[in-house]
Amino acid sequence: MMKEWSEHNRNRQSEAIKKYKPWEKSTGPNTNAGKERSAMNANKGKSPLRAIQKMITKIHKERLELLEWLKNEFGIKIVL
Repeated sequence: MMKEWSEHNRNRQSEAIKKYKPWEKSTGPNTNAGKERSAMNANKGKSPLRAIQKMITKIHKERLELLEWLKNEFGIKIVL
């Protein structure tokens, strides 16, 4: 159940937050693994379809880059 804040409490909390400035102390993830794990936070309890779509898009892009490299490097042209 959500607590209803009075105008006085809301103003007091606002001033405390402005004084403490928690956004200046927040670092977030530093490693690539931490960033990837943090990017998945929005998917908790939901269908992982969006993450799967991103992976498929990334794989497709890499595949197209490989085909372009083969064409430029060896003159191989693959018809899709």
